[in-house]
Amino acid sequence: MSGRSPARRAAGFSLIELLAVVGILIVLVTLLFPAVARLMRVTEVRRTQVEVNRIADAIRSYYMECGQFPYPGQPSHWYHNTEANLRTMYERLSDPAQNRARRVFLDLPLDEDGLLRDPWGNFYRVILFDPDKSARIGGDGWAGSGSEVTSTGGQIAVVRSLGPNGVLDPFSASGSDDILSFK
Repeated sequence: MSGRSPARRAAGFSLIELLAVVGILIVLVTLLFPAVARLMRVTEVRRTQVEVNRIADAIRSYYMECGQFPYPGQPSHWYHNTEANLRTMYERLSDPAQNRARRVFLDLPLDEDGLLRDPWGNFYRVILFDPDKSARIGGDGWAGSGSEVTSTGGQIAVVRSLGPNGVLDPFSASGSDDILSFK
């Protein structure tokens, strides 16, 4: 007799059984991964839609309370989206010491450069309109080549994310993944 009992040997799993379980788990993960990735993309798009609307609302509230837009200088119809101008605008919206109303208009986390970026790492584009004049977007590179929007639903500020592809799409492009604070 060898000292080993048959019952003791049968208590463990064989290598083939373990490989079968690992194989089934790999198949399940492979099937679930695309669904999880789609869900994450939808979540990022929804988060971005909320953020562009919050920024546009903060700009509108700032304008209503302070009588001016929260950035240096006075634009005619559109705002040059340099990092310095965007940083100044975010400072005035988020720091009560930087605005006449002495309150926080926008409470979103800024990156280490003092900018607010979408989930894909692009800074938000902002276009501002004089509320007393008719607004028109187009031909300035902000809206994309050859596109034009003549109505913004009464908004004095439109905020735009370039979306997951990071490319500035024309407003009228079908399949555009850009995210706007109006539509």
